[in-house]
Amino acid sequence: MHVKDLKRSSEHSIMSKLIVEPEYLSESYLPEKLLHRDKEIAELLGNARNFVSTLVYGPYGSGKSTLVKYVFKSLSGKFVPRYIDCSIYPTTYSVLKEVVPRGPLILARSNYELIKELKREVKDKRFIVCLDGFEKLREKDLIRKLLLLGVTLVLVTDEEENVSLITDDVRSRLGVLRVNPYTSEQVFDILKARAEKALVRWSYTDDLLRKISLGFLPVNSTNCMKASV
Repeated sequence: MHVKDLKRSSEHSIMSKLIVEPEYLSESYLPEKLLHRDKEIAELLGNARNFVSTLVYGPYGSGKSTLVKYVFKSLSGKFVPRYIDCSIYPTTYSVLKEVVPRGPLILARSNYELIKELKREVKDKRFIVCLDGFEKLREKDLIRKLLLLGVTLVLVTDEEENVSLITDDVRSRLGVLRVNPYTSEQVFDILKARAEKALVRWSYTDDLLRKISLGFLPVNSTNCMKASV
C-alpha cells in the first residue's frame, strides 16, 4: 500500500473513533433548538405567518440561512416554503422551476408557463420563498414579479447595502431583520451542543472549545467541530 494511502487510512480510522454521530457535523444539519436566536425566530416567524416579506441581513457566518430554514420548518398547513440558494439558481427559470410544484413536463415549460402555473397555485396555497444571496440573481425584476403574484419573500444577504439592487416599490414592502454575529460565549454554547452529540466525550474539552470560540481556530460551525477533533 502507498504511504499516502496508509496515512489516509490511519486518519480515517482515528476520525471514526472520535466521531460517533457525523450527521451533527454536516453543513446541512438543522438543530432541534436554535441557540441564541429566539428574538430573530419570533420576528421572522411572525412576519411569515402574517405574509410580510422580509430582508434578512448580517455578516457571513451569523447563521442567516440556518435561521430561515429553521423558521420554514416551523411553518405548517397552508404554507408552501421554498428555500433557494441563488448562487446555485441565479436565473429566473431555475428559480421558478424550484418554486413551482414539479410535474412531468417541467423541463418543457417556459418562464411564462411557470409563472402562469404559479399564479394558479397561489390561489389555494401560501408560498413563502427564500432567495438566499438574492444579489446573485441575474434578473432582479423576478423579486417584484413574485411579490405581485402574492408570494411572501425572504431575501437574505450579507450586506444591507445590497437592498439598493432592488426597486423602491419592492423595498417599501420589506420588513428588515438584522442578524448580529455570535459572541464568543454563544459560539462556545453552539460548539458544545454539537460536540456532545457528535464526538466521544474524551476527544474534546471545554477549554479547547473556548479557544475555538475565541478565534484561535476557525469559527465556522462545521470547521470548528472538525478542528476540535
